[in-house]
Amino acid sequence: MRHALLVLVFVGLLASAAVPALAQGEFPLKYADARGNDPVLAMARRIVQPAPEKPVDLKALPKDFSGQAKYFSIPLGGKQVLAVVDASKPPKLYVDAAGKGDLSAAEPVPAGGPENLGMYGPVAIAGGGPQGQAARLRFHVLGDGQLMLVCPAGYVAGEAKLAGQTYRVAVVCNSSDGRYDRPLQLPLSRSAPPEFNIFAIDLNQDGKFDRSMPIGGEVAPLAKMTRIKDTYYSLKVAPDGSSVRIEKADPGMGTIDVGTPDAEMTALCDAGFQHFSGSGGKWQAPAGRYMVLQMGLAKTDAAGATWKLSGSGSGKLESFEIRPGETLALKIGPPLTVKVDAGPAGDGTVSLAMALEGQAGERYTPGAAKDNEDPSPPQFKILNEAGKVLTTGKFEFG
Repeated sequence: MRHALLVLVFVGLLASAAVPALAQGEFPLKYADARGNDPVLAMARRIVQPAPEKPVDLKALPKDFSGQAKYFSIPLGGKQVLAVVDASKPPKLYVDAAGKGDLSAAEPVPAGGPENLGMYGPVAIAGGGPQGQAARLRFHVLGDGQLMLVCPAGYVAGEAKLAGQTYRVAVVCNSSDGRYDRPLQLPLSRSAPPEFNIFAIDLNQDGKFDRSMPIGGEVAPLAKMTRIKDTYYSLKVAPDGSSVRIEKADPGMGTIDVGTPDAEMTALCDAGFQHFSGSGGKWQAPAGRYMVLQMGLAKTDAAGATWKLSGSGSGKLESFEIRPGETLALKIGPPLTVKVDAGPAGDGTVSLAMALEGQAGERYTPGAAKDNEDPSPPQFKILNEAGKVLTTGKFEFG
């Protein structure tokens, strides 16, 4: 199941020669720890699977270890940080923060919330930050160690004065290695963890960062540029996160033609998040690489009911490029083809996944929603070579 990578970026330029350093659009940032549920950190969580066996670099477990051990090796700044979950009740987490491979004298990491939620930290990891300074991480242990989510404990933040307005901005080091200057690079890998950083700006100046989708959000991957109103700006963050430089930019504009007036699309590109709808399916867009995250097709019937198919940007929509001054014809939608993917699900059973595929290879969830009401799951029959029905059933959404 695909998850759309969430929300929007943006920033502006202060162009006043009367102000010395800030006249060039460079704004200072300062690190601070944040709450574990801070929306700026939500996109930075990394999934870490338990190791199949005890890592060879782990020399000793804690002396008070009592439950089943679950081992984790967490990539951080070019090295691996070892962690062990004691699957007792409640579970305990031990982290090799010193990087010595010896947990014999280690104390459990303090809980970072209610005991039953599996939240721990923050923990300072030696040598994980810039110039060898400590990186600070939080951990979320799921299912007594079946899975672990690792997240930075904080981010750098400050204020940017743009066109006479003051906006709070923040940058998250997504890989927790102390490098804050990694912008989004498309296409993204579906298998490797994301290496880009996160940028946030309080657009509505309400004192918080909003993650609402699809295009009104204030948190997004750090892109090469972003837009405020009708103006694009480049973003350049200092490697150590001490400042962000914001300059006016001209991305060059191109056009994408999807061949149907009934489509809408949310994409991630070199200029952040872009949402397209209307205009007959022919949209102006900043030049650069694109990856479609969410899309939909809608039709209104004679009775006035609206039917909508929702999908994701697979196929040709996984990665494409819009060039300045050119039109990219990328036909989507009908005719649709039914696709069924089959694969082993364990215990001798087979998993069947059904989708509707459009002209560009994009896939839609089967069953159209009527006036925003979810459809019933589609049914299926399995027949043998002679045409005899072997079994029937229903697909499940999700």
